[in-house]
Amino acid sequence: MYIDFTKREIICFIVYCGSSFTGKSTSIRHIYEIFQNTNSNLAEININNLINGEIIIKKYGNYGFAIEADIIVPTMKIPDDEYISDFNLVFRLQSTIGNCAKKPFNKVMLSAADAIIFVADSREYKMDLNQYSKYEMTQFLSEIGRDLNKVPYALQLNFRDAEPGDLLSVDELLKELRHNNEPYFEAIAYKGVGVIETFNYISKIVFQNLQDNLNKYY
Repeated sequence: MYIDFTKREIICFIVYCGSSFTGKSTSIRHIYEIFQNTNSNLAEININNLINGEIIIKKYGNYGFAIEADIIVPTMKIPDDEYISDFNLVFRLQSTIGNCAKKPFNKVMLSAADAIIFVADSREYKMDLNQYSKYEMTQFLSEIGRDLNKVPYALQLNFRDAEPGDLLSVDELLKELRHNNEPYFEAIAYKGVGVIETFNYISKIVFQNLQDNLNKYY
């Protein structure tokens, strides 16, 4: 979480991890497109019971092989304090980069992550890459002194429409990739299936953690 007093924004970082071409950027693009076409309330992600306000897309850009998108919720209801009242809540969605030369950038993103979504490829021949990406993610977190068990975390199992001969079962994927009984969501990212459900789950936890942290100090 980062508080920008100049722009009056509270920024929460949600990082999408996984190997190249698993659907990380596609998932973020889908969320962006939904919000771009929804300019009234938060019903599309089912957290309107927590926050009310218009949805605005502030920024959307490519950074090398990564994607970043800001989703802004104006005038989030937070404790009544003259220093942080009337701030905008920003969910900053970021995808890690598959390019090996950019790995230090991934570590920087993970150091600031308020939540992590690991996007896995459900095809059997991609399992080795899934496992290596998960190992690399946990190693990066360990190197910067973070514990995955203490970070809001979910699995998004992508490519569930793969050919039956290539498709691993959910049980097979969970056996190899599940970390600590975290929730999982079956997805077909290019069709938008399961993408909002994953984001909805994570965003609720991030928002609740934000509220809890602010209540400690304000």
